Amino acid sequence: MDTARLAKLNLTGGNIHTVALNGAFLAAQHNEDVSMRWLMEAAAGELQKLERPIKAGDLDYG
Repeated sequence: MDTARLAKLNLTGGNIHTVALNGAFLAAQHNEDVSMRWLMEAAAGELQKLERPIKAGDLDYG
């Protein structure tokens, strides 16, 4: 996990909780371990739900 990268996202504690939970659900749905891929996908969904802008490269997990 790249916690420094996750910390740069403009999210509150409650939003971070939602991202972590949704990332775990996504990983389980694909029978994989929780990884940056799933956390960033969940973060993208949360930011979209909050109608917050996403800059290019913010959610890259490579």
